[in-house]
Amino acid sequence: MIVNLAIGFVTPLIGNNLYVASTLTKLPVAAIAKKTMPFMAAFFIALMIITFVPQVSLLLVP
Repeated sequence: MIVNLAIGFVTPLIGNNLYVASTLTKLPVAAIAKKTMPFMAAFFIALMIITFVPQVSLLLVP
């Protein structure tokens, strides 16, 4: 669920973090969105691993 929220916060159109970063840096949202694409790919890969390989998310370390 946390990974889903992270993806949602940096996805354009609804990405609150994009608008905050745009306001703080005075850069357009599109420019910031382009720079976040490698991170979005990593988030998506992590989400797929967590979703479809349950041993990863259910691992209990003593």
